[in-house]
Amino acid sequence: MISSILMRIARAILQNVLQQLNQLFQQIEEQAMNVIKAIVQQVVAGAWIGKAGDAFVEEMMQIALPGTQNIQSSVGNFGNGIKKAQEIMDNAENQAMNIIKNATSGFSFL
Repeated sequence: MISSILMRIARAILQNVLQQLNQLFQQIEEQAMNVIKAIVQQVVAGAWIGKAGDAFVEEMMQIALPGTQNIQSSVGNFGNGIKKAQEIMDNAENQAMNIIKNATSGFSFL
């Protein structure tokens, strides 16, 4: 039953990591993307007029926002990889339990 305990610990660790990734994903959205969008909106609304303001908006839209989205995408992909690893662990545990059940089904322990 040590393996069962280890599997529970591994699952708990994976769940914790997934929760942290979800929090990171949300923080990127709230603290980076929304801030960049708000600043761009202010500049477009007239807070910074001229070629420099236009260049700033262009840079934010072509570099900063896509870069932030790439980070967010990477975090999401990492989370998907962890979920896949958890599925593999669960399947392996189920297969092992089935092998043990089948191997011991013919024996009676009295």
